[in-house]
Amino acid sequence: MTLAEYLLSKIKKGIISFVHLVSLANKDYPYFDYKTYADTEEPEMYNVGKDSITGESTQHKLFVSKSTLIIADVDCTIQFNNTNNVVVDIIADILFTFKHNIHAVNVLTIGAGGNIYMYFEGVLPNEARNPE
Repeated sequence: MTLAEYLLSKIKKGIISFVHLVSLANKDYPYFDYKTYADTEEPEMYNVGKDSITGESTQHKLFVSKSTLIIADVDCTIQFNNTNNVVVDIIADILFTFKHNIHAVNVLTIGAGGNIYMYFEGVLPNEARNPE
């Protein structure tokens, strides 16, 4: 191997490493939303960003949550994205953070006298790495 071939291979390897590093970098999540359910309400499939559209927010868009924080003051059960997905148990007074693409949350059960609080940060669906 000549010196030129050796240098070209190192440069190519460096460029590939740089592209991987940049594509996996932590990106800004410009869209925010918040939803609360109480046990007296009839839970429904909540599309992330729905309250921002109907409220006084400037966003007016549905989006994909890349970082979701959920806390409840009683035990609850939820599903992400589809009613056929796995049921997730939310234990009372513990913060749960989910770092995958979430475009909808189905709240199945809320314990008596309790509330569930959900905070969403994300991007537009076409900006999500694995849009559904």
